[in-house]
Amino acid sequence: MHKTYGLKRCGEASSELIQDAMELFHDTAWHTEKTARGEHQKAIYKVSECLSCNMLRDQVEHPRLKELGREMAKQVMAMNLVPADCIPIYSELNILLPMSSVAWHHDRTKRHAMTYRVSLPLTDEPDIDYCFTSWAAHTPVGVGDFIALNYRARDMRSYKMQRGHFHLFNNRVPHATVSKSQRLRPMLLVDFAPAAQVEQTYFSSMEFAPVSADERLPLLE
Repeated sequence: MHKTYGLKRCGEASSELIQDAMELFHDTAWHTEKTARGEHQKAIYKVSECLSCNMLRDQVEHPRLKELGREMAKQVMAMNLVPADCIPIYSELNILLPMSSVAWHHDRTKRHAMTYRVSLPLTDEPDIDYCFTSWAAHTPVGVGDFIALNYRARDMRSYKMQRGHFHLFNNRVPHATVSKSQRLRPMLLVDFAPAAQVEQTYFSSMEFAPVSADERLPLLE
C-alpha cells in the first residue's frame, strides 16, 4: 500500500468530537503505569504516553476511547478519507511531553503495513514539527539500527498539524517529531484496515513486515 505523502491535512472534525477527546485527556491519570508505552516501544517513545484500544474486541480496557474511535471513524469515512472497504481497528489517545523529540523510526509490523493512520491533534502547537523522509539506500530498517546509527535524514520534509483537522499520517516511511512547545500535546488517532485483511493475530504479533518496493518510492509531497 503505497502512500505518496508524509503528512496530509484533510477534513475537519466536529467540535463535539474534539471536546469529548479533550475531556478524556483531562480525566486520564498520565505518568502512570497504565499510560506507559510497552517495552517494545520505549526505545523510540521515551517522551510519549498513551491509552490504546483494539477496536475489534468486544471488551476493552478503555470503553470511552473505543467510543471516541468509533465516532472519529464515522466522520473520517463520511469524508472518504480512506478507502470504502476499510474498518477502524485501533484507536489511541497519546501525549507528547513538552520540549522533547521522538527519534527517527518507522512503524514496522504487519498491522502497520496494512493500515491507514488518521491523526487528530486536539490543540494547536505551532512549535511542533512532524518530519518525514523517503527511503534511501543508506536508510536503516530496524528500530535499533536507527538509534545505534543516530540516524539523521538527508532529505527531510517538515510539517505542522492543525488543531481539529484530520491528517493522513504515513507511518511506513522514516519519521520523527520535534517539540519546542512548553505544553503537553494530546492527539487522537485511528488506524483503518481493509475489512477483508483484518485478522486478530495482527494485534498479538510484533512480526516485522518488510518495506515493499512501493513503500520505497519517493514521497511526492
